[in-house]
Amino acid sequence: ALTSRESGGGGKAPLAGIPYHALDNHLGTLVAAGLKVAIAEQTSDPAKSRGLVERAVVRVVTPGTIIEPALLDQTTNNYLAVAVSDGQRAGLAYVDISTSEFVTAEFPASELWDELFRLAPAELIADTIATELVRPEQMSATVIRPLDETRLDSDLSVARLKEHFKVNTLEAFGCQNLPLAIVAAASVLDFVAETQFGAIPQITSLRTESTSSYMKLDQKALRDLEVFSSSQGRSGAPTLYGTLNRTQTAMGARTLRSWLTRPPMDIETIRRRQDVVTAFFDDQNVRTRVQDLLSEVSDLERLTNRVRTNTATPRDLASLRAGLSVVPDLLDALPEGVTPGGGVIGRLHSCKEAVDLLEAAIPGEPSVTVGEGSAIREGFHAELDEVRALSGDARSSIAALEADHRESTGIRSLKIGYNRVFGYYLEVSKSNVHLVPESFERRQTLVNGERFITPELKALESRILTARDRISELEREIFRRVCAEVAVHGERIMETASAIGTLDSLASMAQAAAENGWVRPTVDDGTVLEIEAGRHPVVESSLGPGRFVPNDLDLSNSERQIMIITGPNMSGKSTYIRQAAILVLMAQVGSFIPASKARIGVVDRIFTRAGLSDDISGGQSTFMVEMVETASILNQATSRSLAVLDEIGRGTSTYDGLAIARAVAEHIHNSPKLGCKTLFATHYHEMTQLADQLPRAHNLRVAVAEESGEVVFLHQIVPGGADRSYGVHVARMAGMPDAVVNRAWELLEELEKRPAAGDPDGYQLQMPFGEQLVSNEALDELKALDIASMTPLEAINVLFRLQERVNRAPEQ
Repeated sequence: ALTSRESGGGGKAPLAGIPYHALDNHLGTLVAAGLKVAIAEQTSDPAKSRGLVERAVVRVVTPGTIIEPALLDQTTNNYLAVAVSDGQRAGLAYVDISTSEFVTAEFPASELWDELFRLAPAELIADTIATELVRPEQMSATVIRPLDETRLDSDLSVARLKEHFKVNTLEAFGCQNLPLAIVAAASVLDFVAETQFGAIPQITSLRTESTSSYMKLDQKALRDLEVFSSSQGRSGAPTLYGTLNRTQTAMGARTLRSWLTRPPMDIETIRRRQDVVTAFFDDQNVRTRVQDLLSEVSDLERLTNRVRTNTATPRDLASLRAGLSVVPDLLDALPEGVTPGGGVIGRLHSCKEAVDLLEAAIPGEPSVTVGEGSAIREGFHAELDEVRALSGDARSSIAALEADHRESTGIRSLKIGYNRVFGYYLEVSKSNVHLVPESFERRQTLVNGERFITPELKALESRILTARDRISELEREIFRRVCAEVAVHGERIMETASAIGTLDSLASMAQAAAENGWVRPTVDDGTVLEIEAGRHPVVESSLGPGRFVPNDLDLSNSERQIMIITGPNMSGKSTYIRQAAILVLMAQVGSFIPASKARIGVVDRIFTRAGLSDDISGGQSTFMVEMVETASILNQATSRSLAVLDEIGRGTSTYDGLAIARAVAEHIHNSPKLGCKTLFATHYHEMTQLADQLPRAHNLRVAVAEESGEVVFLHQIVPGGADRSYGVHVARMAGMPDAVVNRAWELLEELEKRPAAGDPDGYQLQMPFGEQLVSNEALDELKALDIASMTPLEAINVLFRLQERVNRAPEQ
């Protein structure tokens, strides 16, 4: 209902009320629009209240504080984030109140945007400086709000965190020397407390992250490698996440997604993950049994938090019980050598006390809400059972009274009914009203009959309604008590949920490896990247088994640092270089990879420069975007980085582009502070000369076969440089009209005959796209002129005529 309320100064604040039963439908629409929605509930018993029932706002829902299951994606986290910055460094804290995850970090301000892109929060609250570092046009799914900067006080923030966690120092959280991280974390707590109107019991710990512990993947790398979405924005297109994801639980899906954005750099962490994947990979029966059990586990994290925040329903408790009941069987089914609590998998608790309580208190199929009479199992509470029995007896008495009145009045169609307005009543049809005795009291006249009451009926109604109210009251009281007792086990349940998420992710990677014939790579702290018969996992899954052509790769900082890759358009250069980056990412996450053998040194960052795109909102042309991305690589890469460069310099003229491409390659090779392993795909064949001039640069090309004038792309990467682009062949394959293709052949042949004058280094001249070729007729006439016998006036007239013909040529 639309209404308004006086807001002072003669103004009115518009209000919209929503019926509680339609909350989820309207709440999703309003929150998606970035609005704050106040949830008001009755705070007094309607039966005991005089006049209006008291109501109060109990919660404010914003995009980052949603806990309603129907509005949350089970496979992704729903983060509320706060970002603060002093211009040099930035603090970023984020929380998912539906899962209790609470993290803070501090890092160089230049990294803030990439961290936010990785995180993809539903809601961001940022101070003035941090806001300037954010790109709102690329965060369309995030609601951005300004931070109240009166809260930017380090001492107050420290006190706020200590108060919430009831500690004397922040050393246990590892953020005691990170002032911006502390301010961001305290601001998160303040915002959540304000929206939840007080206590936030589900936030029980804070984790401080170090961005240097993980491989960095900026927004460009995540998009170019199509980790979560197509680089072209195609909905439903295959992704790396989709190729790896065989998870059976919501916790597992969220864990796998998080791992892909933050591959660890610690060798032991990677190898421990690989060990578990290997154990599952080697035993199909165990893997199948574990995944079958995992499929029975509900979202323990979000269910537990609903219990902690008193928003759980009876069916939530039944789901929680079902999920926890699987844990003992899961522990028995684990492969040999996989021990929860001692390695990469956390502690798996059976939580027997909680399960036993839920088994005793909650029936197998409880009601949707509390107070309907079937939320608590029969036999759990003596008084509730007694009141239920009384209610049942009273209902039996209603049936008996109906039979007595039928007998005494002779009205066979007489029946007892109930509605909220009149309570219980006797209903008699019009044709039988004359048989109604005087002791019946008329209450309502209908079109087809009359409704009456009797003293006996009102007495029974009083007993029934009293019992119903008492049942509702007892159920609510007992349910709250059960939730409180389950919440005591909350930390152990959350540890179990986290362990199940990890276990599910590792089993998922093993299943994907078994389905696709992947192998375990050797991951070490060296600087070598060797892959034998590597395949692109996403492309291969799209093509089907046996259709993808595998290729080798051999990179090292000491001898084979830069690979210059040339070959025809559409032949597979881009797929090859992206493939290398994806396999490194997979290996560092702990997954097996599509190859016959691999040795991969840990990488601190993957850089990608691929694709043509402009930044209209940022006022940057395609070429400027390309140069900014390339500059970022040259300024930030280290000897442990992997750079994937696809067609640098094609956004400008040939000379400019070639000069830039060569200068970039030389700088990567020669700079003592850089030295990153680099895959450089290019259409500039002149770049192949670098292999003769730079000792750590080598040429690779895509093999091509020509048969009867037709070109066949073999998709094989072989040593050496390409000397042709086959662009016209590709044009024909793309369906260009024959007239265009034939004319292109003529122009190409003519251009290839031209001498490369003024080009001492042998570089290819830029194709004269703007040059207007003179018509053959004009040339023939010019050649036939006898200039020696012409008068000056005749010569001028001929010159004007030729000029006019040439000027008309573009219109013809």
